[in-house]
Amino acid sequence: MKRNVRSIMIITAILGIGVALIAQNPETAVFPGAVATDSDLLVAANNAVSRLTYAITASDTTFDVADASAFRTPSVVRIDNEYIKICAINSNTMTVCTGGRGYIGTAAAHAAQAVVEDTVTEKHHNKLAAEIKAVEGALG
Repeated sequence: MKRNVRSIMIITAILGIGVALIAQNPETAVFPGAVATDSDLLVAANNAVSRLTYAITASDTTFDVADASAFRTPSVVRIDNEYIKICAINSNTMTVCTGGRGYIGTAAAHAAQAVVEDTVTEKHHNKLAAEIKAVEGALG
C-alpha cells in the first residue's frame, strides 16, 4: 500500500513538472539588455471601439476608423479574429507597426464597418510578467 501511495506521489510530481514546463511564459524580457518601453509592454484603453470606414486587405498597413479618439498607442486592436499591433494614430488613421498584421494569429481581410476594438491580450500580461521576473532576478 505504501509503495502505491509513493508511486502516485511520484507520478503526480512528474505530471506537475510537465504542466509547469508546458505553461511557461512564451515571452522574453528585454531587461537587462534594455529598459522595457510602452512598445514592449503595450498600452490599452477602456471602451475603445470603432468601425472600419472601408474594407482592408490582409496586407494593408494603414486603415481608417470612424472615430479613433479613444484608442492609445502602441496597442493591439482586434478586427474579427485578427489582432493587429498599432504604432501610430493620426486623426482617424491607424498605422500598423512593422510586423503588426497578424500580431497574434494570422493577417486577414476585413469588410467595411467591421468592429475595431482595443483589447488586452495574453501578450500584455505575459510580457509584463517576463519583465517583472527579469528585474526581480537582477535584484536577487
